[in-house]
Amino acid sequence: MKLLTLKFGGKTYTTGKITTFLSKESLKVQKESLALAKKGQAMQGEQSETDLDAVEELLDTLLELKERKVWLICEIYGNKFTSDEVEKHLSDEEVDAQIQSVAMGIAEVVRKN
Repeated sequence: MKLLTLKFGGKTYTTGKITTFLSKESLKVQKESLALAKKGQAMQGEQSETDLDAVEELLDTLLELKERKVWLICEIYGNKFTSDEVEKHLSDEEVDAQIQSVAMGIAEVVRKN
């Protein structure tokens, strides 16, 4: 797997080894994010009372996924920073890019084997 880097707070963090557990968690988060996007897309335009409950559930799931992504980043980089630091310094796009980099690294390893 290629070396991953993350810059924030005036520091650069690197990691090269990602455990199987973290790889699996990364893939699960990616899969759940895709399912959430599909569900959100299907719900667009619906405005009944019951749909508002579904929207609330969708938002709860989105918050949970964001927390899991931040936790994964902390774990991948050996807990060299806190979840709060990640949330304060990185945008959603940067968090997603880090998780995507892990998934791309996994695909690279699979392709080589």
